[in-house]
Amino acid sequence: MRERISYYRQYRLSIRDTPMIPVKPIANFNYVTLTCRKDLKMTQLSLETLVRHSSALPELVVAYDESLTENEVQEAFKFWSRPFLCLDRLSTAKFHHDQGQQLLANFCDKHIFGFKLSVCLRVAQQNRVLYADSDVLWFRDSVELMKRYSEKAIYAAEDYNDSYNKKLLLKLDEQLQKYLAQTPFINAGFAIFNRFIPEIDEYKEFLSYILAEQPIHHFSEQTLVAILTKTIGDTIKEQDVYVKEHYLTSWKASFCQKPWIARHYISPVRHQLWIDAITAVN
Repeated sequence: MRERISYYRQYRLSIRDTPMIPVKPIANFNYVTLTCRKDLKMTQLSLETLVRHSSALPELVVAYDESLTENEVQEAFKFWSRPFLCLDRLSTAKFHHDQGQQLLANFCDKHIFGFKLSVCLRVAQQNRVLYADSDVLWFRDSVELMKRYSEKAIYAAEDYNDSYNKKLLLKLDEQLQKYLAQTPFINAGFAIFNRFIPEIDEYKEFLSYILAEQPIHHFSEQTLVAILTKTIGDTIKEQDVYVKEHYLTSWKASFCQKPWIARHYISPVRHQLWIDAITAVN
């Protein structure tokens, strides 16, 4: 039943025009998201909820894959009240190549999540970065979230499952392996980069291993983010950004009476996003 309700609400949202975003003060960080043709509506909803609940607007950076052109991205997000930056994979790989980071450039070129990480590290050379996947809805102020998580180099959301590249973990020393096996686990679909992460250069061996796998493991990027978060950063607490999958999936909006600033609707609960979005944008 809830899936039918979700499909109906998804249809209602698909024929709804996104309202123009009002002008707000400029926040002192960049908001990065990754989109593709099939996720455009979801990305629009994510950004609309961000604006509705943020006291100031970050500088927007939209990374897009090969299913879209820059003109299509600009048209899809024309409701954004200020100019925003579009980044494609080719220019991002070239950026890191020109910086002498060939392994990172290759990861960007060969895997979509390598592209995602590369964009975040590229933008973080200029400003703080708040990254969120397209399947994130906002319920409270992103500016407040950034104030809470400003001290360490990197923060990432807590996950309920250890979705890592297990073969890559075996390359770590035993102590770090045990640390990563402990809760909280890390979800790279929502992260804060408070500075550029030169420490990525310490893991060239791991990047080489990632690139040698055929195909590249789906969770290699998340494993790298987990390593960085556990060694030089910390987690974004569950009460601030909610990721878990459980009984809160229902036909009613899940976020009412909850303290969450945002929720990341991972694939097992993706239908809940459309149920919640109707409430979140009205």
